[in-house]
Amino acid sequence: MRVISFVFALSALPLSTTTAFADESCNDLWFTRNAIINQAGFCFGSNLGQALFDNGDCIAKSVPLSPEAQR
Repeated sequence: MRVISFVFALSALPLSTTTAFADESCNDLWFTRNAIINQAGFCFGSNLGQALFDNGDCIAKSVPLSPEAQR
């Protein structure tokens, strides 16, 4: 029974590693996007956004982005 449990755990390992990588990649993309709009003067409304980005210099909830920032 222990062998079966061990084999099952090993077979699930690549899936959990892939999921962890996808979550990390998603978090990186979220942070990068928000860093760009923060520089443009976006006012964050969420607790997480306000905790990570300074709203002291924000100008609006909808900000124009340069063509470079839109890529």
